[in-house]
Amino acid sequence: MHMLAVATLNVDRIYHYFLERGHTEKEGDSVHSTIERAARRVNIYTPWQWFTVVASAKRQGAYQVIEMAEEMKDYKSLCSYYLTQTTYLQWSHIKCMKVEKAIPD
Repeated sequence: MHMLAVATLNVDRIYHYFLERGHTEKEGDSVHSTIERAARRVNIYTPWQWFTVVASAKRQGAYQVIEMAEEMKDYKSLCSYYLTQTTYLQWSHIKCMKVEKAIPD
């Protein structure tokens, strides 16, 4: 996804910093736990029901849910190409990843 963004958008480089497991607390954590608590109270049978669960998860106000206008991208072929070109990656050991337009590979 980063490689596609750098290749097609007006972006020269992307730095992606990975947080160390067990030493993080992000704003998104409380959002995810609120949604998980709301999901325990209802039966979800289709992916579309998640829109309602997420939007109504908060007691005060509501989360804004924006439906994607396009299909999801499938990065499997790109991942399989790059993962076979390198040695085995231990993702849990990666702290920062940089993708540059000048060095696309």
